[in-house]
Amino acid sequence: LVISSLLAAFPMQARWYTWATVGYLAALYGLSSYLDRPQRGLHLLTAQGILNFAFILVSLLVWTTQIYVPELWRLQDLQQLGVNLPFDFANIQLRNGAPIGHQNYVAGYLVLALPLLVGLGIIHKGWQRWLWLGGAVLGLVDLYTTSSRAGWLGVLLLVGIGFITLLWQSRLPQHWLWLSGAAGLVALIIIGFTNSRLRNTVTNLLTGQGGGEAAYRLITVTTGWRMGSSHPFAGVGLGGVPLLYQQYRPTWAGREAELHYQLHSTPAQIWAELGLCGILPALAAIGLLTYLSLRWLRSPHSPSISSPLSGYLLSALLAYATFSLFDYQLDNVCISGTIVLYLAILATEFKHQEIA
Repeated sequence: LVISSLLAAFPMQARWYTWATVGYLAALYGLSSYLDRPQRGLHLLTAQGILNFAFILVSLLVWTTQIYVPELWRLQDLQQLGVNLPFDFANIQLRNGAPIGHQNYVAGYLVLALPLLVGLGIIHKGWQRWLWLGGAVLGLVDLYTTSSRAGWLGVLLLVGIGFITLLWQSRLPQHWLWLSGAAGLVALIIIGFTNSRLRNTVTNLLTGQGGGEAAYRLITVTTGWRMGSSHPFAGVGLGGVPLLYQQYRPTWAGREAELHYQLHSTPAQIWAELGLCGILPALAAIGLLTYLSLRWLRSPHSPSISSPLSGYLLSALLAYATFSLFDYQLDNVCISGTIVLYLAILATEFKHQEIA
């Protein structure tokens, strides 16, 4: 971060973004120290679950009252004039971006939130279990209203992780597990196909008609590659993508993807803004987290402050890592803050395993 900000094309912007990133690192350190006492991890995750629940309720309420119901009224007025139009999520104005401004941000946050809500529902009993699981169901509804394709891909991955975990640990008959897993997957696919945007995406892929969506991603990733390649050691500096986008945008792009403040791919964004100074530490951190996670999964779990939910946090991070290939969201406090909390909990879990 320091090297990149010193060599940045726009040093003032790079310094401000660097300060924000250092703030996240400081939060990670502070949380790790705070979590040394028993039960604090579970208390923090419970508080985060309450925040997730509130986020989902606000998101659905705002979308329903400000977008969904007014659009239904508009469609009814058109129907009276003889024009029959469906509610179409292909219209970006109808997707749910509340309360953080964009549907992709909402979907990314929900991919991190849903596993935690499910985990809280499983470890609790009685009415609390149904409350948390009800929150997870509402979260799926909220994710549907975002019409995010990467978000739906993340949910499918979470379902796959849950199915594999059940096959590994559950004592139920395997034929029932296979039937329930297949039923869950089919249900998600059917629900996804009721969304016009998701349905059109699948149809275009099956017919080989990627269209503007594929070109859009190709242009932004190519732009990021050219930025990083021009400054391979330290990138163009944090915050440099929106300021230098036109300079590195390929001429063959024409009028497609003309203005952007991010590259819609986290690896592309890190490469463009930080070069090898960002990519190599990121890969090392992911490799370390993967190694520690696999070792934790293979070992007997000793009692610790967060072990009941550690597996759900790992699945959330894995699903979000998949999501992040198609969007960049680390500039969003809600998402980066959640990732910092999860990493602090997992770091404490791994440290307790090491001591044991």
